[in-house]
Formats: sequence, structure tokens, C-alpha cells
Amino acid sequence: MDILEQMIARAQANPQRIVLPEGDEPRTLEAANILLRDKIAKLILIGNPATIEQMAAEKGYEYIKEAKIVDPINDPAMPTYANLLYELRKAKGMTEEEARKVGFSLRYLLDAYKHLNMDNYFFRPFFELLVGQDYVRKMINQGKSEEDIRACWQEDVAKFQEQRRPYLLYEE
Repeated sequence: MDILEQMIARAQANPQRIVLPEGDEPRTLEAANILLRDKIAKLILIGNPATIEQMAAEKGYEYIKEAKIVDPINDPAMPTYANLLYELRKAKGMTEEEARKVGFSLRYLLDAYKHLNMDNYFFRPFFELLVGQDYVRKMINQGKSEEDIRACWQEDVAKFQEQRRPYLLYEE
């Protein structure tokens, strides 16, 4: 059994939940179908359900129906998030419409941390697992700006893009 087969067997033995943004992107949808078919992971696809379901039907991706599809625009919690963001940013000129368009973003996360007064309770253990590094939490704690945080992770993004290159199924 080669290393890839070992990794797949290990993942199949304990499938984890993975969130895939851009659920309506063709390569994401194809990969999701394979992961679900092979029972490697439990998936949440982010995107418009009608679009994702139509694309899956057109391509014959029968396993996509096993994924949970979350529509960020029409999610029942979105008005709550948008209203909180609006309340936090209205003094800076943000409109309710802009708050609905921004949704859950780094800006929202920074504003929520700053105004909810939860200190370190704001960061649950899953946060760093999701982000993959502790420096984002540290920078938020230090009051760094959105631009500073984004600039800091650019080197990591570049490294990741280089590391993944041999494993890409498609040209970038």
C-alpha cells in the first residue's frame, strides 16, 4: 500500500467534516464528488444550492447530494450577522446593504472581536484548527488591521501554492 492509499484509508476510517468554499466552481465540485464517493470526508459546500445541484446533475455527480450545501446569501443566520456588522460599522458609514454583501469576512471577524468583549473566550480551539496558524489570533488580539493580517499571510499562501503544485489536477 503506497502512501496515498494509506492516507485515503486513514481518512475513510475517520471521515472529517470539511468546508469547501466556491462550491459552484467546477473543479471544487468534481473533487467534492470524488471525496463523497470514496467516503473520505463529510462535506459542506458553500454556494447557491440551485447552481450546485444543476452543475452536479449536468456532470453526473451523483454523490453531491450527500453534501450539506450552505447558501451564504440566504442562510437563516445571515440577517443576524449582517445586522451585527451594520451596527458595528454604521458610524463609519456602512449601510445595511453593504453589510449584507460583506457577510462573514475578516472585517466582520475583527469588528465582532473588538465589540463583543469576549477576550480569549472569542477564540475557541477550532479557530486555530480552521485558520491553520496561531499568528492570526495573536494579531487580532494585538489590534492589528485587516490589511496587516492579510499582508502577513501572503507568504504562507505563496508557500502553500508552491507545495500544492505537484498535486494539481488542472492548470491554474
